[in-house]
Amino acid sequence: ALDPQDVKTYLPATNAVGKLLAPHEMGELFKVLVVGKNVELAPHWGQFARQSRL
Repeated sequence: ALDPQDVKTYLPATNAVGKLLAPHEMGELFKVLVVGKNVELAPHWGQFARQSRL
């Protein structure tokens, strides 16, 4: 977990996430790849199909 008090690591990390998620920066689509074997996902992840958009 990031410590908001540690500005040297917190700000670059939050800026990177912001750039990834902002529609005007990287695009309107944010893709997630989940890879695993015999992994149980949280219930809210099960509602999304392979082609789902959030």
